[in-house]
Amino acid sequence: MIQAKGAANPSRVPQILAGTIIPTVLSSVFVAARLYTRGILNKTWGLDDTLVTAAWIFSIGSTSMICFQTNWGFGHHSIFQNPSDSRPFLLASYVDRILYSLTLCLTKMGLSVFYRRVFDDDRSRRIMNWTICFLVVSQIAILALTIFQCFPIQDSWSLRPEVIKAQCMPFYVSTYISLVCNVLADIVLVAFAVPRVPPLTMPRIQKIALLIVVSLGVIVIVAAIARCVSVIKLPLNDPLWCGTDTSTWSTVEMQTGLFCISAPCIRPLLRRMFPGLMS
Repeated sequence: MIQAKGAANPSRVPQILAGTIIPTVLSSVFVAARLYTRGILNKTWGLDDTLVTAAWIFSIGSTSMICFQTNWGFGHHSIFQNPSDSRPFLLASYVDRILYSLTLCLTKMGLSVFYRRVFDDDRSRRIMNWTICFLVVSQIAILALTIFQCFPIQDSWSLRPEVIKAQCMPFYVSTYISLVCNVLADIVLVAFAVPRVPPLTMPRIQKIALLIVVSLGVIVIVAAIARCVSVIKLPLNDPLWCGTDTSTWSTVEMQTGLFCISAPCIRPLLRRMFPGLMS
C-alpha cells in the first residue's frame, strides 16, 4: 500500500473480514455437525455428503482469497494501491471467482442429491434428476466462462488495459449467465422442498424449524441478485473500495447455501445432545 502525502486513506478491511469470516465460521459449525452426524454417528455417508465436503473446502478457499486480497489494497481506495500489488490482487480475484463458482455448483448438486434421497417418490426423483442434469450443464458452462474469460488465461490478471479490452470477455456476461442459472436452480429447489415438508411425520416444532431452514434458500436468491447488482454497478475507477459489498454478498450466498444443506441432517446429533428438546 502507498499513501499520498497528506491524504487520508480510509479502510473497509474490517468490514470485509467480518463479512466473510463470520458467515464462513457459522456455516462451518453446521457443516462439521452434518459430517460428524452422517459419517460417525449414523455411519450413513452418501454422495451428497461428499459434495458438501468439497463445496465447504472450496468456500473456505474463496473466503481465504478474499482475505488475502486485503493485503494488496482491497478495502482501500484504488489510488492508494501499490503498483506491485496489482498483479497478485488480480490473480487472487481470479482464483476466488473460480472457487465461488465451484462452491455454488457443488452445494446445489449436493442439495439436489439430498432431496432425491429423502423424497423418493417417482415424481420427486424425476424432478431432481432433471434438476441435476440442468446443474451439470449450466455449471460446466459457467465454470468455463469463468476460467476462460480471457485468452490466454494469464491475461485475466494482466495489467495492460489494451490486452483486457481486446482479448477478454466483458465480466458482466459471465455474471449475468451465472445469475440466471443459479437463481433458476435455487427457485426450483425452494419450490420443490417447501410443499413437501408439511406432510412429513415429525413433531410440529421440528417441522416448523425444517420449513424455516429450507425457506432460507430465498436468502441465497436475494444474495445472488444483490451480488450481481454490486458487480454491474462497480465503478472502474475505484473497484478496490467499492467491491467490498460484492465480497460480502458472495460469501453470504455461499455460506447460506451450505447452512441450508447441512442443518436438516444434524437432527440425530441434536437428539443426542438435547434429548428433551428433540423428543
